[in-house]
Amino acid sequence: MNGNPVGASGGFPPNDFTAYDADRKYLLPVPYLNFTGDNVIAVRVYDSMREGGIVRGKVGVYEDAKALRLDQALPDTWKLATGDDGAWKDVSFDDSRWKTVHVPAPWETQGFRDYDGFGWYRVKFQVPAALLNHKLIMMLGKIDDVDEAYVNGERIGRTGPADSSRWPFHGSGGEWVELRAYTVPAGLLHPNQDNVLAVRVYDGLLQGGIYDGPVGIVTREHYLQWKSTQKGRDRWLRDVFDLIFQ
Repeated sequence: MNGNPVGASGGFPPNDFTAYDADRKYLLPVPYLNFTGDNVIAVRVYDSMREGGIVRGKVGVYEDAKALRLDQALPDTWKLATGDDGAWKDVSFDDSRWKTVHVPAPWETQGFRDYDGFGWYRVKFQVPAALLNHKLIMMLGKIDDVDEAYVNGERIGRTGPADSSRWPFHGSGGEWVELRAYTVPAGLLHPNQDNVLAVRVYDGLLQGGIYDGPVGIVTREHYLQWKSTQKGRDRWLRDVFDLIFQ
């Protein structure tokens, strides 16, 4: 999109592998879009046998009209580093030398092509005091594969094996499609000043990182209202948060 990579399926030579039956659905980070003029989409394709090219399906740019509307969006530019260090969750840690990336978007499209392993995201954000009068949920979209999330140095949630020493074997197989919705403990956020969100991720195969939204803060009330409209959609996904909240 306008010269920026936004997604990939399959693999190119010399180690090519097919994704002929995959539905291509790629998130477009807002900073990549030109809202006042032309946009250019370029698609690189490799075909090894039989028919080739963009052969079927809906082609276009779409908005998810049923998406959750956030009460507080987080910045769309974060910091990201590969590796694993528990100190990276700390508020005082200096991440200025880390790579700047867009969230949500797979890290493979942002300079970490073919990387599998640990990575940490960090971002600073502010919350208006009035929002802190509500019970809040941190929405972290979908993450490939497993994660732990920390706000101001305190862990607020995890998706994946409870024993993170098992993470190099990645999750049980379904974590990458789970929507992350983590309750923020009362009193943890500071009103009208910088807060720090750090997300530890382990990816074991193919794309990795925070690859889909919504990413931001929503009140518990608004989250439950939205969830009540989603019954019947993605019914096969696990969502333990329904059990907690209702």
